Amino acid sequence: MTLNYTEKGVGLHEAVRAAGHWLREENGVWRSSNDAAVQTIIVAYDPLPLARNVRNTDIKADGLARMNAVFPAIKSLDEVAFQAEFWLSIAPAARVPTANFKRIIDIYTAAKNAVSAVNAATTQAQIDAVAPAWPA
Repeated sequence: MTLNYTEKGVGLHEAVRAAGHWLREENGVWRSSNDAAVQTIIVAYDPLPLARNVRNTDIKADGLARMNAVFPAIKSLDEVAFQAEFWLSIAPAARVPTANFKRIIDIYTAAKNAVSAVNAATTQAQIDAVAPAWPA
């Protein structure tokens, strides 16, 4: 059997290894430890979940770095998620944020919206095109 190889990124090769097989190119021909099993993995492999995860990790790290410039004690966007939801539970008339707290909320909102856009993307190009609307 000849492998019908389609490049789908490093995640495909990780999926092949995770299944206990190997896949490599030798003199322009793709070879594997089990052509039928590896071909099934190639056909079934969807690179988008890994691409989404990588992009979302980058967005969250960027957002956290921006937040740390304002409040260095913040350790994760999950912390801010709780604080933002708690903030939204307070009656609007009682909310008077400081400039720094408002900045944190704006950064969190930009990250949350970007992650949602990445999760909704159906192609690699759409994932790559997501750019958070970070506050100035």
